[in-house]
Amino acid sequence: MFGLFAQMNMCRFLFLIISVLFKFIIMFKDLSIGKKIASIFSCIILLLISFAFFIQAEVDIVKTDVVNLTDSTVPSMLQVEDMRYELSYIRRVQYAILTYEDIDKARQRVERAGQQVQNAERMFDAYGLTVASSEEKQVFDRLMRNWNGYKRSLEGYSQAIHLGTWFRRVAYWLRL
Repeated sequence: MFGLFAQMNMCRFLFLIISVLFKFIIMFKDLSIGKKIASIFSCIILLLISFAFFIQAEVDIVKTDVVNLTDSTVPSMLQVEDMRYELSYIRRVQYAILTYEDIDKARQRVERAGQQVQNAERMFDAYGLTVASSEEKQVFDRLMRNWNGYKRSLEGYSQAIHLGTWFRRVAYWLRL
């Protein structure tokens, strides 16, 4: 959108310069041909110089945006992808624990899953430091509220696994 806006402004600018050039020519109709040609070339040179300044300003804007993309946006996207994978893995492990027949193995796996949850916490903390805009902050805060709710629900899951109540129910259902 900014590029289109800049192009529209540049077209208006060129139109203004051309109209001033024609007024300039009409204003100096009493000058000799050589002076008229020299003044036209001078105006063209001024137009090219102003166009060069405009292009330089646009290049600086593009450079700033590219630096922002490579230094901030892409690493943040990679962090989000890593967090997504980690959370998916935690969830798959929780479902896999339900299939364990040996309660001791299940308890050990729950302990390792707890370590993975702590790793996910560290990933969230690291990503939270990179959040810059207010919109990102709102989304991140909503994510953290949901994550904290999910962690509270995990406490009941871990307690059920450690107490073995889950396995007694599953064993009962499997015998039916």
